[in-house]
Order: sequence, then structure tokens, then C-alpha cells
Amino acid sequence: GGIEMGVAAMQTWVDNPEVQHQACGMLRVCRYEAIAEVADAGAQTLWELNGGPAVLEAMRRAREHEEVQMQALLFLSSHSYNDVQASGSLITKGVMGEALEVVRRHRENHHMNVVAFGLLRDVLVCGSEEEQQAKHRSFVEQGGVE
Repeated sequence: GGIEMGVAAMQTWVDNPEVQHQACGMLRVCRYEAIAEVADAGAQTLWELNGGPAVLEAMRRAREHEEVQMQALLFLSSHSYNDVQASGSLITKGVMGEALEVVRRHRENHHMNVVAFGLLRDVLVCGSEEEQQAKHRSFVEQGGVE
């Protein structure tokens, strides 16, 4: 399906920002709501199944490319609630760090900052009280208070 095709494209054309941008956009609209939807998927979590690792990798590779960053942020925003609940804390997957990186590098892009801050809020407020405290500590350690 679309997710597998998008992830394959991202892994094949790792240094092509246009492919990364388009594939992130495709992954954002194609999504599985439950692992049961995919027989023998081999993925442990919805996060993996929906291409989360490929999107974070794209963000790391194209830090200065605004279209890639924006599509990746939109992907992460649309997936954060469901996937955080389904697979534990997405913070361990680097989502918070990448959102903070966007804010640092793209301060002048208002829309991108709005999406990044919304994502940070979503990540910080979900989960148990213990998980929230751990996330807040990590947020501070990663320079989020700046």
C-alpha cells in the first residue's frame, strides 16, 4: 500500500529532499489505526507500521529543508495521539528533540513554529503522571525551556 511505497521511496532516495517531502506527505494521509489491519506486518507498534522511523530519519537528513520539515511535523502531529497511546512514549523515538530542532533552526517560519509547538504540547500532556514528569525532565534536558 501507500505506506510501504512511501517508506521504500524515502529509503531509496535518502538525499533527495523533494522525494522525502512528497513521501512524508503521503505517509501523513495513509495510516493504519490498528496493527490488526495489516496481516503479518512485522511491525511492533503503530509508530513503526505507519512509517514514523522513516519520517524522523528524513527530518534528521534534511534539517534545513523547510518543506521536508513541515510535512514531517504534520505527519508527527497527525500521528502523535494515537501512536503515543499505542506504543508508549514517542519521546523515546526522538519526536520531542526533532520538534525542538525545528524551532531552533526555523525561528522565522511562524507556521512551522505553530505546528512544532502544538506537537510538543501533545507529546508533553499525554500519558500517565509519571510519563509526563519524565517527558518534562527530558524537555528541559534537551533545552526546551529556551
